[in-house]
Amino acid sequence: MSILANARANDIAFGSVFRSITYWDAVLQEPFGVVHDQSTNIDRVRAVLEAVMSTTGEQTAVAFDDRMSYQLPVRATGISFADSVAHPQLQVCDLLAGAAAALAQWVIDRDRNPEYARDLVDAGIESMSLGIIIPDVDDIAARGPAPAGAENPLDVMARLLRRADEG
Repeated sequence: MSILANARANDIAFGSVFRSITYWDAVLQEPFGVVHDQSTNIDRVRAVLEAVMSTTGEQTAVAFDDRMSYQLPVRATGISFADSVAHPQLQVCDLLAGAAAALAQWVIDRDRNPEYARDLVDAGIESMSLGIIIPDVDDIAARGPAPAGAENPLDVMARLLRRADEG
């Protein structure tokens, strides 16, 4: 069975975790483990995420534009799940994820909890984000071309997924 069997192409859980692991790969520049709270959404895309992880071999520079580039495969050892009750770090992550979700809902519907959304913005929640789920048309228009030599991330991702499916 393909590793994509349980994944959904529009699953935001994949995008948010993928962005986080590419960020930490660039910061740490050494193999690391990914720990997430018990999540059926992440468990559903776990095989796909782990297919783009490897602690051996060369990494390939990938980019869509001049603002977001990263290396694939990511130097992570895999994903493990933990109980957030036993791990305060996961409780903080859950709190921030909930705040970010509330802010995203407010961006879509300005009548939904506007005071809370303003409090989140005033507290600096946007500075804690690695990226947004809802694209900003003006931001996209301002982006430049990908750095020279960078491959298209979709091409590299397809190669890594194919390799994982075959192996």
